[in-house]
Amino acid sequence: MIETPKIFKISQQLKRITLILATIWTVVILLALGWSLLSEYDGTVEIAHIQANLSFEKDLVYRRWSANHGGTYVPVTEQTPPNPYLSHVKNRDVTTTTDQELTLVNPAYMTRQVHELGKEQYGHLGHITSLNPIRPKNAADDWETKALQSFEQGVTEVGELAKVGGTDYFRLMRPMITEAPCLKCHAHQGYKEGDLRGGISISIPMEPLWQIMFGHMGTITLGFGLVWLLGLSGIGLGTKHLSKRIREREMAGVELLKSEQRYKSLFTNMQNSFALHEMVFDQEGRPIDYIFLDVNNAFEKQTMLKSAEIIGEKVTAVLPGIEDDPGDWIGTYGAVVQTGDSISFESYSIPIGRWYSIVAYRPKEGQFATVFTDITDRKQAEEALLDSNQLKELLLDVITHDIKNPAGVIRNMAEMMLEEYSDNDMLEIIKYSSDKLLRVMDNATTLAQVTIGDKIKLAEIDITEVLHSVGQEFSSQLKQSEITFKIDMPDKLFIRANPIISEVFSNYISNAIKYADTGKKIIIDTEQNDNHLIINVKDFGETIEKDKYDCLFTRKYQIEKGKGRGLGLSIVKKIAEAHNAEVGIKPNEPTGNIFYIRIPEA
Repeated sequence: MIETPKIFKISQQLKRITLILATIWTVVILLALGWSLLSEYDGTVEIAHIQANLSFEKDLVYRRWSANHGGTYVPVTEQTPPNPYLSHVKNRDVTTTTDQELTLVNPAYMTRQVHELGKEQYGHLGHITSLNPIRPKNAADDWETKALQSFEQGVTEVGELAKVGGTDYFRLMRPMITEAPCLKCHAHQGYKEGDLRGGISISIPMEPLWQIMFGHMGTITLGFGLVWLLGLSGIGLGTKHLSKRIREREMAGVELLKSEQRYKSLFTNMQNSFALHEMVFDQEGRPIDYIFLDVNNAFEKQTMLKSAEIIGEKVTAVLPGIEDDPGDWIGTYGAVVQTGDSISFESYSIPIGRWYSIVAYRPKEGQFATVFTDITDRKQAEEALLDSNQLKELLLDVITHDIKNPAGVIRNMAEMMLEEYSDNDMLEIIKYSSDKLLRVMDNATTLAQVTIGDKIKLAEIDITEVLHSVGQEFSSQLKQSEITFKIDMPDKLFIRANPIISEVFSNYISNAIKYADTGKKIIIDTEQNDNHLIINVKDFGETIEKDKYDCLFTRKYQIEKGKGRGLGLSIVKKIAEAHNAEVGIKPNEPTGNIFYIRIPEA
């Protein structure tokens, strides 16, 4: 019977490729999402900038109109009394032929009143000011003062996000240049045409724009999430289809090796190397050599042996030293000829200096045929992969660093916004989720070290505090499943461990909720034993059969199919080994299970 381990190796390679593609796809989506969210934020700020510029241009237009007309006369009212700062202007106050009293409203007076109306109507703040204002209340605040000083250095615009009275605004300020009409009111201050008169500051409230931005960000995130899921589905379906095709092709190749007729077709058309040989035996029936009968073009290309030079020749003449090859090719092929059993294997040829994947079978008595593929490059890649733990750690550090940076920014922004909107549940969720993501990244790095057998950093930690924190993470699941959760331990209990130890109890509690929810109770307590601390996670559900104990902590074993991936407890075992600890399971009384970890005391 022909063995086909190559099929299974290809299957494992496809799984690794699928995982790599899924990881790359995820990183690409995260980077694209981050870029899109950043663009949305920048776009929102730019909208505020545009609004501020439009408001400024509007102010400047009607101010210039008023200045060109020498101001505007309006009825004297409580809201518009005569401007005391225009007392030096001739005809500041006039009386109409109908005895109605009018007062002159200069451009600055008009602009200030319009700004007050704008604040009431749509929340925009406007302020006309200078370093030498006529009206003391028009004096510049600190931000405006810095902007005005920068105008004297040649800057033409200052705009940025800033807080006004604790509220986010986009503040813009541009200079006002003295024009001829302005001298009617300001000539007495010593201004000349073309002088920097002051500036108009505009403040656009950001809260309405933030609300729109967060809505758009939610939609963008959902869209990227859907694209990510579609991409993963495509990768999965493509891999499944490719795996099926490869399996079908490999099995078809095996079938071709079963008959002479198939052999002829395969020999003529196949792209893999093919050679037909006749075995040479000694007088006692032991294989001692074999002769080349025929080879195909692929054979010549892979081995650099020309058919005209080797046909009819013994292999020991063509490849001196092959009889001493560790793979014992002569003995292996001799067994194929003698038994008729086909084989599939991988071997290294010392004379040729290459690795080959070989299928050998007996087409007729005394002969054997080989179909083989040069796998030297793959073997070298596998050897390089064995030494790539440092590269894996570097790659993981890069990924976690690139994800932790935006996650940290998100957390800091959420924390800053919570200072202003402390009752905003969405901000609380964003902060909690970003904190959790940062912890996941830290744990991922440590877990990678555990998986490849590296030593991890240990320090004294309060395991009671760790368990309370882990239990809090499952509070909603415990409540939904109506399971009572109790930690029966001292208030403070220190052990030498890494924070990754929390994953042990996360897995234990998660399994208890999934598989033992009928018991409606989970208790965590401790025992002392030979300078070791034993921490028990007890459930009261259905007791697991003892014959399954040895399998539970192996990779991909599941108590019930369809619940989880069977990875949790294998990871638990790795973490325990990194702590020189022991994990296991024993039956609980009257029913249920006790999952424990036995760890050296601090």
